[in-house]
Amino acid sequence: MKLIVPELEIDEDSPFSKDLFERESFAEKLTNIIRNVEDNLVISLDANWGEGKSTFIRMWRLHLNKQGIKTVCFDAFKNDYSNDPFLDIAGEVLSFTETEFSGNGEIISSNGQLKSRAVNVGKRLAGWTTKVLVKSATLGFIKDSDIEELQVVAKEISNDTGDLVSNVILDRLNSHEIDKKSIEGFKNSIEDLGTKIREFQDFPLLIIVDELDRCRPSYAVETIEKIKHLFSAKNVVFVLSINNKQLQKSICSVYGEIDSATYLKKFIHLEASLPRQHGYYHGKKNDYLEYSSYLYQALDFPDWLNKDKDDICRIFACYAEYYNITLRDMERAYTNLSIYYASVNERAINYLPVICFLCIIKVKFKGSFEMLKHDKYTYDKFEKEFSIQNISKSYYRDINPDFFTICFKFFLYSDAEYQIARKSTDFQYMNLGSSSISRKKVIQWYCDQIDAFNVNIA
Repeated sequence: MKLIVPELEIDEDSPFSKDLFERESFAEKLTNIIRNVEDNLVISLDANWGEGKSTFIRMWRLHLNKQGIKTVCFDAFKNDYSNDPFLDIAGEVLSFTETEFSGNGEIISSNGQLKSRAVNVGKRLAGWTTKVLVKSATLGFIKDSDIEELQVVAKEISNDTGDLVSNVILDRLNSHEIDKKSIEGFKNSIEDLGTKIREFQDFPLLIIVDELDRCRPSYAVETIEKIKHLFSAKNVVFVLSINNKQLQKSICSVYGEIDSATYLKKFIHLEASLPRQHGYYHGKKNDYLEYSSYLYQALDFPDWLNKDKDDICRIFACYAEYYNITLRDMERAYTNLSIYYASVNERAINYLPVICFLCIIKVKFKGSFEMLKHDKYTYDKFEKEFSIQNISKSYYRDINPDFFTICFKFFLYSDAEYQIARKSTDFQYMNLGSSSISRKKVIQWYCDQIDAFNVNIA
């Protein structure tokens, strides 16, 4: 039995062979769009954190590689200790080109020119003027006519305060044109590189930026700004792996309460989302059920639980979809389940709807988990908060539609409610066998077992 889900091994010869969510067709569409567009292009690939973006990118890059298409992958999170995403991305492109196209003289020559221009721009970026130039272009408040007005201001300052301040401003204004030419030179060079790469592999220079949603806000925002203003060139395509909502929060963190959604659209030409398959699963694929089954298999549960495997997978998927938890949180919750079953034996009380539910809410609703652990819920309060009746009637209808509700009524009803309900047929199969735990203590006991260890998965 395992407690941690092993990293998915991707077959280089058949990258999408373990594609649980059938995203290969989406990868083909994305590939065709990029192949057929020569203009500069920035595509966002949006999904919540922990929804499999990085895994999809790994599969897609290997899929492209099989077709002879080489791609750059820039891990923004691994580089966000830096203060200069321009040099980070440029360095990744230069290193990639030297490695992947070492036998192509034209591409290597173009790469050498790009390196020289990148060094020049890097030096200029270290100065005040170019930082203002790039930032101002982003925010949309500086034009060439503004430079002329600043020159007038400099002369007026000179009249009032002397030559020293005036000369500082005039020096910066004089370097404005040099900065613009440096940036244009770099953009021309990367366009030339992208064009030569397209001619060689019938595909443009593709730069995939992963893990933007995990970066510190200032680095994430500066990355998309630098891509827009310094890397915008024909035959150069960026795919940004993002959590749109998180990136908007980063923008607000940097600039305050601006319209972050509109601001973000300045940098992205095409928006895409990782496709999802959900809803009642019978007769069609469902991502939650597919991943639930995969996690059960990966964690290698004890043999005595095999008779309950299908029910566990479906019940878990049912809760995960209803409460809209991410695949990463499903993994955490399944690890809670694995820890629980590693700590008990087959004689333990085994009410699956309750155990699976508790493993999930420990991840998703920690406060509610603590309240259940300390017997702070009546059944009515619990039902109002979690709508268990709606879950059992809306999802996976080949599971007994009333069993979820019956389980929680049995364990949460007060003694008075229980005495009335026990006369109905609902509770005829509910019993604690030879267990010494009382009915009202079962959920607390489950919580204690599940909460004995805490799962930390990055």
